[in-house]
Amino acid sequence: MKAIILAAGYGVRMYPLTENTAKPLLPISGKPLLYYILNKVIEARPEEIIIVTNAKFYEDFVKFKKNFPCTIPITLINDLSTSNENRLGAIKDLLFACESLPEKEELLVLAADNLLEFNLKDFCTAGKKFGGEATITVRSVLSKEILRRHGVAELSGNRVISLEEKPQEPKSTLISICCYYFPSKLKLLLQNYLAENKGADAPGNFISWLAKRGSVSAFVFKEKVFDIGCMEDYNKIKDSYSMKNC
Repeated sequence: MKAIILAAGYGVRMYPLTENTAKPLLPISGKPLLYYILNKVIEARPEEIIIVTNAKFYEDFVKFKKNFPCTIPITLINDLSTSNENRLGAIKDLLFACESLPEKEELLVLAADNLLEFNLKDFCTAGKKFGGEATITVRSVLSKEILRRHGVAELSGNRVISLEEKPQEPKSTLISICCYYFPSKLKLLLQNYLAENKGADAPGNFISWLAKRGSVSAFVFKEKVFDIGCMEDYNKIKDSYSMKNC
């Protein structure tokens, strides 16, 4: 299994803070956000960690990598975009990362702006057990305001029967986090999705498309998750966050 971290966005909702600093490299309690994400990914013991970034911040990620001690190989991929206007979007970035990988490669995929506190090894183990084309992570929240800012999943047992991005009237209390397990053939699935759909930005739209095929399962977790999506979210934890084992 390999892990892919999507870190090529431009964080425009957090300007001017992210105009010259990639959001995954913003400090959280004195360490870059990416530091915490990588320490969680290491729990799953992937053979390789692939980080997709952009041309504007690529060298900053190179510097980060030099200062991050890790026995697992880390590969940086530059998607060659230079601004929010010519960005590829998360789905095309994911396909970009898959281009050189074997078709049957198991993949753990994460966004680079979520602080996760559940065990990723447990998640991948569950994904292998569930089977299907993908396993997603979901957590129950009661706030309709929060539900309206995320993808909301409907389940039947462990099976995802629908996933709707940022619904005004959520059909459940389960939000989906951009942390996915794919047992194989992700590149082919992405190619088929993009052939049918124009949107290449929100990964949840790809998961929604997969769910309609009846092949997506859900791993329900209760631990905290922090989505660093805007300045308000960042300011709440930037000086006070701590994670066990980091």
